[in-house]
Amino acid sequence: MCSTSLSSFASDEVYSKLLHTLTVIEIITHSFGAYIIISKTPKKFESVKAGMLFLHFAGAIVDLYFSLLSMPVILIPVCAGYSLGILRLFGVPSSVQNYMGVCSLEVMISTIVIFLEDRRYRLINGQKDSTLRKWYRLLFATLHYALALTFPVPVYLSLPNQEDGKLVSQNSNQCVPSDVFNNPQFFLLDLTGHKIMICILCSLSVLLFQMSLQFGLIFRQLLKHEPVSRNTQRLQHQFFIAMSLQVIIPIVIIAFPAFYFGFSVYFNYYNQGANNLTFILISIHGVLSTITMLMVHTPYRKSIIEMLHLDSIQSGGRARLIWKFSTRTSNRF
Repeated sequence: MCSTSLSSFASDEVYSKLLHTLTVIEIITHSFGAYIIISKTPKKFESVKAGMLFLHFAGAIVDLYFSLLSMPVILIPVCAGYSLGILRLFGVPSSVQNYMGVCSLEVMISTIVIFLEDRRYRLINGQKDSTLRKWYRLLFATLHYALALTFPVPVYLSLPNQEDGKLVSQNSNQCVPSDVFNNPQFFLLDLTGHKIMICILCSLSVLLFQMSLQFGLIFRQLLKHEPVSRNTQRLQHQFFIAMSLQVIIPIVIIAFPAFYFGFSVYFNYYNQGANNLTFILISIHGVLSTITMLMVHTPYRKSIIEMLHLDSIQSGGRARLIWKFSTRTSNRF
């Protein structure tokens, strides 16, 4: 099934220019976001600052990888493509770039899971850390990052012959322009797309289950009637909502390209303009996540308002208490 809609986004030239523009926006946005986290997070919440900074860093890396370093052109429903980014100029093979790109998304999601697990622990146990806790956290992070970095291995162990695969793909997908198969950066990952889809679904199922579990445990803890003031409970709920928005929004943004790729492979649908737009969307997920973070967390929002010399609305003063967590009532944050 072929489609020429969104053809204005199908050319490599337009695609490259859009990604270059996004790169400038991403560098400015992520640099500003990192500055705000480092300089405007209250000092007594160092653990919050470290986790949020690392989460911010993971999103920034994914953005810059797809918009600058790799700039992949994917030819879905053919599980193949080529790169236009600066890694190509350094001779990095497309197969390696593809592996790094897929893993980077999984690493980012793993970072979210690790961040949520730490927030759950802090909510229950406060800032105290035992030796057992440190070893558990190290093992937890190691297992999740190991999964993120190795889940494509089964596909790479059974790569199709590139020359034979080009002929098969070209004959079975007449919509794809024949000249792209002669691109020196062309790389065929999977003839049918079934293997990579299975690997992605298995990995995402594990990570999304872990994410949902951590959200559920945090929410259950917030529902418990503990000996804390109503104000403390309200602050905990507000922070949970802010944290949820910051985490869920980028996941939802990435879900749309994932759904489109699955749809295209299953129905053998080819639309290069839509293919390019999906990667543009992936490339700005971190920017949208950073903007969300700066909006929903009041200390950051208030700092920006002060920097811009704007008057703070009164409701902002109430939300600021999320971070002014009184140690006299509770230290579980």
